[in-house]
Amino acid sequence: MKRVLFISTAIPNLKHSDIKSILTASKVNTQQSSVTGIFIYDEVHFIDCLEGDGDIVDEMLQRIKEDKRHYDIKILGEKEISERCFEQWNIAFLNSTKKTVETFVKVLGATYIDKKTLTYEKAIKLIKTLHEENLLVL
Repeated sequence: MKRVLFISTAIPNLKHSDIKSILTASKVNTQQSSVTGIFIYDEVHFIDCLEGDGDIVDEMLQRIKEDKRHYDIKILGEKEISERCFEQWNIAFLNSTKKTVETFVKVLGATYIDKKTLTYEKAIKLIKTLHEENLLVL
């Protein structure tokens, strides 16, 4: 089994209908393929983690890379795994609140997600912390 974690930048002026379309396609694709993971949109970036059979994850990642609604994809890490970290998760939105900013500062040392300095380990820790603090809408 494989886990791929990446971050990308949403195109400017991404519409609500675009997000809805991404969510719908993501749910269908993950349910049909037994790939699990998490997809977070913070109104600037997409953070995506895919877990499952290596070939299927690679195919899904290639389709995601071709999507024109985001650009500048940075792979934070690809790892062989023995168990899933996000087995029960599909899609999550980030609740933008004062507590979210406090969590960013606690985990990242900044008030926002800095794509240039975000690492695999920090991204996993951020996702788990946001979930534990009920700041992700699943």
